[in-house]
Amino acid sequence: MTTERLGAVVTGGSGAIGGAVARLLVDRGYRVTLAYSTGESRAKQLAAALGNSCQIQQADITDADDVGRLVNAANEWAPLDVVVNCAGAVNSGLLVRQGPDEWRRLIDVNLFGTYNMCRAAVPLLLRGRAGLVVNVASAAGLVASPRQTSYSASKAAVIALTRSLAVECAARNVRVNALAPGLVDSAMTSDMPARVRTALLDRIPLHRPGTAEEMATAVGFFVDCTYMTGQVVVVDGGLSA
Repeated sequence: MTTERLGAVVTGGSGAIGGAVARLLVDRGYRVTLAYSTGESRAKQLAAALGNSCQIQQADITDADDVGRLVNAANEWAPLDVVVNCAGAVNSGLLVRQGPDEWRRLIDVNLFGTYNMCRAAVPLLLRGRAGLVVNVASAAGLVASPRQTSYSASKAAVIALTRSLAVECAARNVRVNALAPGLVDSAMTSDMPARVRTALLDRIPLHRPGTAEEMATAVGFFVDCTYMTGQVVVVDGGLSA
């Protein structure tokens, strides 16, 4: 367990996985800056529950200037040691029915949002010669996910970014890994059509969705395993087996 009052920043703080990660890191002694774009009330409720070890910041991860302000505020509150990029968006539909604007939105949030956070935070970690970045990708970035071509493409790009960035940063003891969840019960998946959900559950050997807390446990593993970098941990109930 971490004993120093080191800092962490978690994007997607009003979402299920982001909230679970924030709780885990606070339990491990971190001071967590919880970033959100929408869902202010949920972020405030979580911060209130976590007490003085959590602060919230609104930020648009597709805006590099906004991300810069977020990262600086987090680092001033507590020297950054952990960055968890949970923020993301999903859009379902056949490729031939999706226009360029829909694709650009997914790429902007999932890929460029991750890029913006890494570009702002990694120099701070490199200067400190230590730290961890966890990029939340998806099992859809590794296996076929029909009707989610834009989402799959964006998350596959996050995995590639993670692996290459890990090699760039390793000499200064900064680790970069990716978490690839499968189906997780969350607000993002709550409006999934019943037939699509059923078909997906039929493909999962454990025959159930994962929980946000199970995803957070994997982030805790990244924190603990200091010899791991450039890796993708898939937590999907066996979907990609």
